[in-house]
Amino acid sequence: MEGYLALVISAILSDSWQLLIQMRTGDIVVPKNLARRSIGVIATCFVMLAMTGEGFDPATLYSHQWTLGLFGGLIAICLYLYLQYQVNAGVVLKFVAMPFGFYVSLIFLVDLVDGGSAAISLALVPAVVGGALSAFFLDRELPASFSPKWDKRFDYLFFVGCILVIPFVVSKDPIWILLHPFGWIIACGSAIAIFCFFLVERPLEERLLEATLFGFLIVTAIAILAYLSLVVADVSSAEIQRAQRGVATLLCSSIYSMVFYFFALLYCLSVGKTEKVVRSNWHLAEGFVFIVFIFFAPASLLEGM
Repeated sequence: MEGYLALVISAILSDSWQLLIQMRTGDIVVPKNLARRSIGVIATCFVMLAMTGEGFDPATLYSHQWTLGLFGGLIAICLYLYLQYQVNAGVVLKFVAMPFGFYVSLIFLVDLVDGGSAAISLALVPAVVGGALSAFFLDRELPASFSPKWDKRFDYLFFVGCILVIPFVVSKDPIWILLHPFGWIIACGSAIAIFCFFLVERPLEERLLEATLFGFLIVTAIAILAYLSLVVADVSSAEIQRAQRGVATLLCSSIYSMVFYFFALLYCLSVGKTEKVVRSNWHLAEGFVFIVFIFFAPASLLEGM
């Protein structure tokens, strides 16, 4: 029983769909790095136990909405890219898990914007989990060459469907989140404007990735300007509900911009051009953290002294 449990843990934390297949057929081959990865699982468990020892209960960070949205979406993307291109799950998680976690967090924040600091911390969990998953697989690399099993047009249908269905899984009011035409115009226009100024001699995947990345950063800057000029006034006049709705609307623009970035990232994966994806993801993380701390800056210790 213990051997099977160890094999399941290894299948989860490694790029090994094949390991589960071996378990099913009975032709089990224990990988050489099973012991090392089992230690990694144990270390992760000790981190959770240490959080409890410090008085922080990790169970409070659980919500079925973000769990289903994050892991359901990641499993669907990993499975599709494995079936279409035979790309292992670890490789996909390296490039996809972090931005996907940011995407789920932004959607969840819209619902919890009026819930106080505990609710805001819950909404940020998908971003932390996504970042951790990407870190676990940083040494994975795409195969030197691969070809699609089906027509590549299925990629676009799947990616669009997968990304746009996530708000319906995570949010209580997905229609409200998706129906902000001016937000879509700002997000789309920012990316297109940057893309059109790039030199056409550069590879298409690089131009798409950088245009959507800097488009997200521009949308973040616009949202912060709007927050400082409009929402802060509502906070100062104690119009808290109006301020909360204003922040939720500004977050929607960031969600739309993240959608375009994610399409560009998945396109890079599908054509095997991922040299700049990790760097772009960390720039994306900087923008995500900045907008969260501007909108939801917690009270500092000095303020209470």
